[in-house]
This record gives sequence, structure tokens and C-alpha cells, in this order.
Amino acid sequence: MDNSLKEKIAKIMEIAKRGGTENEMNVAMQKVQELLMKHNISMSDIENIEVKDEDIIEERHDGKHGQAWQGEIYYGISDLYFCQFYQTTYQFQGKRRISYVVVGKESNATTVRLIAKYLIDLCEELSCKQGQDMLFRNSFKRGFADRVFARCQQEVKQATLKLEYENKERALVVVNPYQLTKTENINWLKQKGIKLKQSYSYAPANNRDAYSAGQAAGNAVNLKSSATGRLN
Repeated sequence: MDNSLKEKIAKIMEIAKRGGTENEMNVAMQKVQELLMKHNISMSDIENIEVKDEDIIEERHDGKHGQAWQGEIYYGISDLYFCQFYQTTYQFQGKRRISYVVVGKESNATTVRLIAKYLIDLCEELSCKQGQDMLFRNSFKRGFADRVFARCQQEVKQATLKLEYENKERALVVVNPYQLTKTENINWLKQKGIKLKQSYSYAPANNRDAYSAGQAAGNAVNLKSSATGRLN
């Protein structure tokens, strides 16, 4: 018997319990029953499946001045993997530093760190291979980051629309995991006295050809991961 399937069903039950209303619990249980019948699994098969409720953590990563594209990648990947992102500044040895902050369940925050670092390193490598001047490389990076961010937003939107469609077709109201985890993360931040402000802008790309090349590269990279904690 597929343990991953049993774990998925157990997670649906756990999300329903955290979702809030009695109606949400009832319709989620209907979804559970559908899966049990479809895969010939009994409720007793999943009763002993332990769903670990991870703590929300805050991971900080050093950023660079004048490299806002790196923050944009962190922002997009954080949204895709059920985390909140913000950046802040601090003083260290008399110099102003930038810190990228990812807030979410530990496994999700770890995933964001690994994927964001991979994409940033890849973008740096690809931009250097262009063999052009600094303005060209910076425009390439901007295009790369913009496309990665847009793809992350598209994936979240598509997952939400798919859930809404399935709920409508089956008369279900299963809790949206993106909305649920966002609420949990924001509430955690509020308890820490942190209120996020939506503010993100920087200068337009100077070289349109370089920007287009960066967009093409950002469109080709793989954003998927088998990260623990992501609901497929």
C-alpha cells in the first residue's frame, strides 16, 4: 500500500481540523472518503499515520545592495512554497546590510532557501556566459528574476483555480492550503510584532535584448521540488 497516498489523506484531515468551521471539516471528510473508496483503503489504514505539525520558523539570508532581482526570486519561491517573504536592513560593523527573511514551516522554509540559492547562482552563471558588459548582465538578471516570479505567481493561481473548480464540481469546500498557511504565517509575524508592507520596485532594464534573454532563461528553469510539506 502506498504510504505517500495515506500520508496525503492524513494531511487533508489535519488541514480540515485547522481550517476552522464544522462545515469545512465535513466537506473535507467527504474528500477523504472519496479517496478511500477510489484506492480501496480503509480508515484504519490511516489512523496510525502521524502528521507532524512543524513549527513556523524565520530564516534570514544575506542580500546585496543593488541586486533587487535576488529578493524577487526569494519572494516568488516563498509564495510557491507556502512561506512569507520580506526584507529588512541592519547595521553591521558600521555598514548597512540587507537581510532576506523567509517565514514558514521549517521544511518549506528550507526548500525556499535551497531553490532560491540554486536559481540565484544559476542566474549569475548564465549572465556571466553572456560575455557582455555590466549593463547587459544586470538586464539579463532582471529578466530572469521577473520571469521566475511571474511563473511562481501563475502556479499559485492555477493551483487555487483548480481547487475552486473541483470544489464547485463536487460541491466541496476544501480548505485552500495556500490561504491557510499564509494566514498562519502572518499571524505568527503579528505575534512577533512584525507587520509587512507591500512595497517592491526598482529601475527598469536598460537593455531589452538582455532582458528578453533573461526571461527566456527564467522560463526554462525547473521550479519543482519533492520538498517535504508541499501538498500536490
